[in-house]
Parts: sequence; C-alpha cells; structure tokens
Amino acid sequence: MANMRISQKDIARMANVSQGTVSSVLSHGERGNTKVSEATRKRILEIAEKYNYRPNQQARQLRGQGSSNLVAVFVNENISPLFYNLLLALDREFKQHRLQLIMGVFSGHDKERNLETLIDFSTFNLAGVICLYHDFAGAYDMFLDKHSLFRKILFLDPRDFAAPVSGVSIDYA
Repeated sequence: MANMRISQKDIARMANVSQGTVSSVLSHGERGNTKVSEATRKRILEIAEKYNYRPNQQARQLRGQGSSNLVAVFVNENISPLFYNLLLALDREFKQHRLQLIMGVFSGHDKERNLETLIDFSTFNLAGVICLYHDFAGAYDMFLDKHSLFRKILFLDPRDFAAPVSGVSIDYA
C-alpha cells in the first residue's frame, strides 16, 4: 500500500476506528480534537504519515469544504532568473504549509489570452493568487476587474496600494 494512494477509509481500517474519527483527527491535525483520545489521535496521525496520506482536494471541493491547496503564481512568458529563484523559494515555503504552486503564464502582447488564462484559473477555487508580472498593457486593470473571482491576490510592485488587492514592493537595488 506504500505505493498506492491511501484513503481515510484505509486509515480507519488500519487504526480500527470509524472513518468519521479519522476525518475528525486529520481535519484538526496537530491541534488535536478533544473528542478523540490522545492515543487514538496519535495512532491515526502515525498511519497517515507512514503511508503519506494527502487529502483528495477535488473531493473536498465537491463537498464544499473551502478552497483548494493551490496557489497560482502568474509570471511573464519571458521570466527572468530573479523571478525563477523567487518561484523556487515560494514553492519550498508553500510545501511546508501543504500548499501547491501552480503557474500561469501571461503574454506581453495577447490580452485576450491573458484574460482567458485568468478566468480558467478562477475555476480552481484557489487558496490565493500571486501576480509577479503585470507590466503588460491592461494587466493591472484586468486583475482589478476580476479580483472578485479570487479569495486573495498579492501583487509584486502594485502601482496602486489603495486597490482591493494586496501588494509587496521590491527594492531592486
């Protein structure tokens, strides 16, 4: 089973508990759950770790349990080495928080394709969006117009901090 995807039902069978107990423990993680004994909670978490359990994000979304674990990062089609290194660092940090980086690529000259990409990504029920590239004509306005499609948007070097999105500035010196 080490090479197969393990389910909560499998963990419940191995721990000799109900699937509801497994679900309760795994949804509370390290914080614990006062309805489950410490010994049972520990046994469930050990089995989940041993078999590298990961929740099925699509199933969680179908049940209406919040956003996915996906964070979209939008970049320019001609990404610079500075941003490539930033992406690697973001990916490492996201993994520590059980988040998955997915990348959207914007064209500097094809507004229609960029808008289509943005709308396509809105269907993923993203945990957040980071826009590393928005220098092409109309990009910033496109995001502002479509910001309601996403829970959280962070811009690198936004031109208007009063907009309904967050921003971080970089000192390139």
